[in-house]
Amino acid sequence: MASVGYGDYLYGLRDLKITNMAGTVQEDLDAAQELNFTPELTQAEQRGDDVVKSAISFLTGGSATITSGRLTTAALAIRCGKSVTVAGSSPNETATLQFNAGDAPAYFKVYGLAYDDDAGDIHIYLGKCKIVGGGAIQLADGSYLTHGLELKVLDDGTNGVWKMIQHETRTTLPTS
Repeated sequence: MASVGYGDYLYGLRDLKITNMAGTVQEDLDAAQELNFTPELTQAEQRGDDVVKSAISFLTGGSATITSGRLTTAALAIRCGKSVTVAGSSPNETATLQFNAGDAPAYFKVYGLAYDDDAGDIHIYLGKCKIVGGGAIQLADGSYLTHGLELKVLDDGTNGVWKMIQHETRTTLPTS
């Protein structure tokens, strides 16, 4: 059995990665600020004699929000199933990502990492995410840019809706 000591006290979001469903393209959001996940359950009750006799619930998916202080066209392209058009060369390079009415976001994976108070960590994996809201880009005087998205999280058919992996010794997030 795993030690009950490691992973008890977690601190902060240390890493956040966005990966396409094929696992072939990944972008690091190195200014990750927040990852929130809420499981969604479908439930039913059996009633009789004016009381609840039994109840049942099933995990059917989840919802999540991610917020970062870094916005790259590459990460946004993965989340939206788009391609970035790059023109020119440094120091005059431009990377353009265009959105049109009727565009539908792609499915993607999210990996998150938090350290414990010793030498371990916890990885959170959200297997099949789709943007369902948010997207606001906030530019304000005196503060860094923030970008947040609301996600619907579905079962990916292999790793489930979400997976939590606790490591006694810290490891990096997967690359696919």
